[in-house]
Amino acid sequence: YWFISNSLIMITAIGISLILQKKILIYTIIGIFISYATIIFAREPKE
Repeated sequence: YWFISNSLIMITAIGISLILQKKILIYTIIGIFISYATIIFAREPKE
């Protein structure tokens, strides 16, 4: 019983860390995209 509960805790911890890593990856991709967009818009001649 103790081993089962311990393994469940490990599985949930791994799942939470994977979800957080995916969120961090998405946020970094969005941040890179926004930075590229700002650079492109800044380089464009404003009329």
